[in-house]
Amino acid sequence: MFVSRTYTDFRTSHSNKLDFVEMDTVKSARGSNKCILTFYFPKTELFPAHLLFRCTPGTVRAVFDCLQTKLGRSFDFFCLFLVILTDRGAEFGNPYALEMASDGTARTSIYYCDPMRSNLKGGIENVHTMLRMILPKGAVFDTLTQ
Repeated sequence: MFVSRTYTDFRTSHSNKLDFVEMDTVKSARGSNKCILTFYFPKTELFPAHLLFRCTPGTVRAVFDCLQTKLGRSFDFFCLFLVILTDRGAEFGNPYALEMASDGTARTSIYYCDPMRSNLKGGIENVHTMLRMILPKGAVFDTLTQ
């Protein structure tokens, strides 16, 4: 799964460029299945987030499909989400499903940080620190809505 998708591969192809998006999830306290799928665009410091009712590869794929539909053509999604850097969380464990649109066209490229190195996507980690001021660790997301 990680062949040609490692952080080294990412740095080789995107060194000193800001044309990528960092992706992660913020999990609710135990007992709740909800989580928040977050994106961080380093170039513009844009931080969109999407509430998920479950933190699974299928729900992440559904968000990608929804975003692609709302943005219109595959090309628009591709321009915004050209390259994504994320961690090795189980919810991101099916890169092919995220990279390919339902019609089989490529819509993004996914790379993974090294194990136990979330600091490699430091922009989104910093924004998560600010988000945790509003939703502290241990908070249950059951009352949140999109």
